[in-house]
Amino acid sequence: MNIVFAFRSPLSISTLMSLMISIFPAWADQNGDEQSFISSPQQSVHFNNLEEVHKLEHYNQRFKKASLEDDFQAISDADDIGLGNDPLPSSHTTLLDYVLPSPAQHTGNTDAGSCLFMALTGAMEILMNKDYPREERVSEGQTDLSERWLMNRSAYSPYDSSWLVNNIYIYNNEGGALLNKDYRFTKGYYRLKYSVKVNWRNNMPSNWRTLLQKTPKVERKLLFGKRSLDSRFDVAVMSDKTVERIKRALVEFQGPVLIVYNNSEYWHAVLVVGYDDNASMDTKDKQCPYVKYNMQSLSSYHYNSVAVAMKQQGCNNQGVFYVRESGYYAPDFYQQLDQLYDYDLRNKGEEQNYVAPFVKREYEWVKYLANYAIAIYPTSK
Repeated sequence: MNIVFAFRSPLSISTLMSLMISIFPAWADQNGDEQSFISSPQQSVHFNNLEEVHKLEHYNQRFKKASLEDDFQAISDADDIGLGNDPLPSSHTTLLDYVLPSPAQHTGNTDAGSCLFMALTGAMEILMNKDYPREERVSEGQTDLSERWLMNRSAYSPYDSSWLVNNIYIYNNEGGALLNKDYRFTKGYYRLKYSVKVNWRNNMPSNWRTLLQKTPKVERKLLFGKRSLDSRFDVAVMSDKTVERIKRALVEFQGPVLIVYNNSEYWHAVLVVGYDDNASMDTKDKQCPYVKYNMQSLSSYHYNSVAVAMKQQGCNNQGVFYVRESGYYAPDFYQQLDQLYDYDLRNKGEEQNYVAPFVKREYEWVKYLANYAIAIYPTSK
């Protein structure tokens, strides 16, 4: 087949790429289209992280940088953030009834690197589910939001240097979100490999704005975190005061808390959705079992930092957070549902179990491995 193109003026590289993509989709899988530049914030194919992606977007003038919005103030344990000091209940599990399970962000040897967006989507689902009866809080229902939609829209947000803290505001900016049934977290061919990484490619329907499901307006409050997002690999930076803040935020705001932590030298984002001072981990070793498991894969520098902190502050037998995960990696610390998630409705055999709605993590997990804590809650403002 011979194809001849006639142009009245020279084409830019981006225009030529777009033309090649529209005519030869397989070429895009092999060479990477414009949207494939928007890859994983953990394991980017083309860039190291989303900061670089957003710099590219800004350079190409795909959005106007809102400098006043693209900011946040660092918070440490020494700061007074106004959460009060009233006595807390020994447990808070109210939110557990509103949690929807997440599809696994990894299948086989491929990880989508989408944990932040799985967590933020889960947070919004929790807040939405408060207004729905129990029988309607179901997967593939009217509150099961599309993680892929949030992944794709993040490339056009103004938060190019504050995305970790401020991307939850994308829901406010858009006034809603696509449901998973309308734009599902999927599998497809990405760079000639069938995997979940295809979710970074923007393939939204042209009428997607008419399909938006209204979401409640939300606010976020930083409980702990540095201004430099490079700190999302830090360890041994939090204390019992941070643990107390997280518990207090759960009770006061009645919303989940986003936690970012060093997970085997990858940064990982999850939601804390409850706590219990008297509960213990289900492992034989009750003292910091998840921390010890994770330490095996840390760099020597981070390993030593955690080891020193553990020696100074110790580990307890009791006290757990309930955590909504988006991955299943080790049976002692991760759980699955019997229910299957169908990634690709056109194929058979690619299904995989949903991740369990929540698992246990000892309080010390936050103290020794986490570096950001962000409360997310509804607001009428």
